[in-house]
Amino acid sequence: MTSGPLLELDAVEVSYGGAIRALSGVSVAVPAGAFVALIGANGAGKTTTLKAAANLLPVDRGAVTAGRISFEGEDVTHQPVHRLVRRGLVLAPEGRRCFRSLTVEENLITGALGRSSTRAEQREDLDKIYALFPRLTEVRRSPAGLVSGGEQQMVAIGRALASRPRVLLLDEPSMGLAPLVVEHIFRALKRLTTESGLAILVAEQNAAIALRHADRAVVLENGRTALEGDAKALAARGDVKAFYLGRAPSIETRVA
Repeated sequence: MTSGPLLELDAVEVSYGGAIRALSGVSVAVPAGAFVALIGANGAGKTTTLKAAANLLPVDRGAVTAGRISFEGEDVTHQPVHRLVRRGLVLAPEGRRCFRSLTVEENLITGALGRSSTRAEQREDLDKIYALFPRLTEVRRSPAGLVSGGEQQMVAIGRALASRPRVLLLDEPSMGLAPLVVEHIFRALKRLTTESGLAILVAEQNAAIALRHADRAVVLENGRTALEGDAKALAARGDVKAFYLGRAPSIETRVA
């Protein structure tokens, strides 16, 4: 164990196909039990940052070309995905990606398969997920492909939680969902960090919702870390407000 950040990306650079640079020196620190938001415009590098942390870049012909990714103080930049998951670094990717023909509950159970959980452990995980998202209890026997988009997002998050992560990486959980559903999901995520000590790094284009619930935030711009600091302090900055309304020049000043 280490007293430093549980997950840390230090000056990470990423290229796709050996030619297209997507990240140029991105640094993100996620302490244990913290809710950290990764915000930025479409194409800023948010998804790439999460995929780098989870070592899923090779799927898209991408690679970390410089910098270091550490988990519990150990360099895991090139550690296999299955080992990262077993250690507790789990990604819930953009787009929900449920197994549409499986029931909601069967989808949730698949999240526990990678760690060889017992039936008792699976039941314990399901009880916790249903307590976090009561709506899933009502649709647990329904095919995941037939439930609403918000319910599918809850399934995707619940499936990741069934892996018993220590750091949960979430990519655009608000995408395509109604504001009330998004608010419910973010409140549930915040509850997880305060009650269970889970660390969360969420990539989110909806800056308002992310900054309202996060402890800290990192702003990405053109594949670089532009701003970082307390989420509420960043939300109060006039340039951050203007940037996300499209009325300001690029952000260049970094805050502590």
